[in-house]
Amino acid sequence: MNQYLKNQILHASHDELFLLYLNKCLVLIKSEEFDTSKFLIIIDVLINSLNREIENSFINDIDALLNFIQFEIIEYNLTKKESLKYPIIKILEDLRDAWGIRIKS
Repeated sequence: MNQYLKNQILHASHDELFLLYLNKCLVLIKSEEFDTSKFLIIIDVLINSLNREIENSFINDIDALLNFIQFEIIEYNLTKKESLKYPIIKILEDLRDAWGIRIKS
């Protein structure tokens, strides 16, 4: 890991780390050798990092999306149907963009 990335992680807020993890999920799912185990670990980290004490409806919606993604990737892992990845990529991109807007506001 390069020094810039280390500094970015060390000084990131919770929301910025969440965004970094979403970006990592996108990198993993788009790679030629998609490692579902790493992907699922990151999704699990994202689910467990949600602050359920605030913004309940927003957080509940994000939780539901992440659980859906987790289920679909398990299905992908069992069937290896590439077509299952494309809706997940779209959801992750939309979630990343929405989270980025949330951070800026």
